Amino acid sequence: MGSLLAKFIYPHFHNNHRPYALRHRSLFLFIILLAGTQVASNIVSGDLKILGYSTNISKDEIISLTNSERGSKGLSQLKENVLLSEAAALKATDMFEDDYWAHFAPDGTSPWYFFKQTGYSYSWAGENLARDFQSSTGVIGGWMSSTAGHKENILNSNFTEIGVAVKNGILQGEETTLVVQLFAKPVSYLASTPSEESVAEGTKVKDSFTLESGEEVESSSADEQVVTKLDEGVVGGSEGNTIVLSALENLSTSQKTSFGLLFILGSLFAVDSVVIFRRKHDRENSHSGIHASVVLILMATLLAQSIGSIV
Repeated sequence: MGSLLAKFIYPHFHNNHRPYALRHRSLFLFIILLAGTQVASNIVSGDLKILGYSTNISKDEIISLTNSERGSKGLSQLKENVLLSEAAALKATDMFEDDYWAHFAPDGTSPWYFFKQTGYSYSWAGENLARDFQSSTGVIGGWMSSTAGHKENILNSNFTEIGVAVKNGILQGEETTLVVQLFAKPVSYLASTPSEESVAEGTKVKDSFTLESGEEVESSSADEQVVTKLDEGVVGGSEGNTIVLSALENLSTSQKTSFGLLFILGSLFAVDSVVIFRRKHDRENSHSGIHASVVLILMATLLAQSIGSIV
């Protein structure tokens, strides 16, 4: 068994110094397996485009993972409110239609405007945004790794309800998936609850919007929020190893499979190249070093595409 395995992965006399796993037939089968993985994933997800943009993000998973993070800190679970999810969908649609990536629209429209559009009255409110992610786990991981207030929103004990929207579209010239997560505490939770009519007329309610500095913006009504530009945050912060780990976590199931296959192939090419070089064996048409470099580039590209952005 060991001898057969060595023939497949290690260059030596018994395989004419060319591992079976790196011969043309094996590489052809590898390509078929790689393409088959992507096709199977697209069929399962309902997207039959071979190279189309698709993700494994779902609203229910985002809510469940958010509550898991809160549960780990002993916080109460957030209940989905249909009006909040509708407001989140309106915000996502607005960003696609007006082609912007920010909490506030170019015309100054605040996140709280969409609450009002669905008739949701609140005493506390917050918003997290994410794009270019491949999985729900990656989205939550990005927010929880953020230093710009996203984690504070998720773990804010003032919030009691949540709404989420996940939408695909073209934003700033790129096909992407937007995730809008809204948090709130309805007016009815106030000790002294104002009527909906008085709130609609601008009665003071407290809005909570966590900024990058950790400060909060408070105003007398949703329409009077100070327009503050937030910097875009890349998942994982500035440390390279954290970014790589976050990128790996963000890969979809099919992408993780593809990454694993590429890692195996790249390792085989690398081992083959090193062994042949050290033995100074003159092998005709040997390009294992180049092939290993190409595979490494493909792996890096796959990781780079999986790094999402949050605001």
